[in-house]
Amino acid sequence: MTFDISKCQKDENGHLIARTKAGSEVLLFCTNAPGAYPLVGQIAKDAHMAARWTADGYYSVHAASPEDLINEPATHTVTVEVYRDAAGERRVRAWFAGAAPPVSWAETAGRKVITITDGEGLWPKRKNHRCDIASTAAQS
Repeated sequence: MTFDISKCQKDENGHLIARTKAGSEVLLFCTNAPGAYPLVGQIAKDAHMAARWTADGYYSVHAASPEDLINEPATHTVTVEVYRDAAGERRVRAWFAGAAPPVSWAETAGRKVITITDGEGLWPKRKNHRCDIASTAAQS
């Protein structure tokens, strides 16, 4: 199971936020209810009723369910820059928010700040990670 309650973010009211495997947002109100299902919350699509889960985020101990909990994926702010190097080759480089940008020694064609989400095909966040990859596909 990929659910870890310690990784849940909190909303403005202090409720923990998770998701079901089906993609619905869940607000957890209680994490220590008695019995086999100590997590109590509300699935956004079923706002009129409460639901319960095991400490590991299972909706049922008998079978996997689309209502099992997963953590919200982490998001990161990244600056992406397209530039031409000294040889005139087009390149792309990126760095995470808070990291020092690479020294700009060439003409910058464009810079964009984006937000990425873990699991969307990009690399995981690494402290002070920078990348500088030749872009052969974008030679226009």
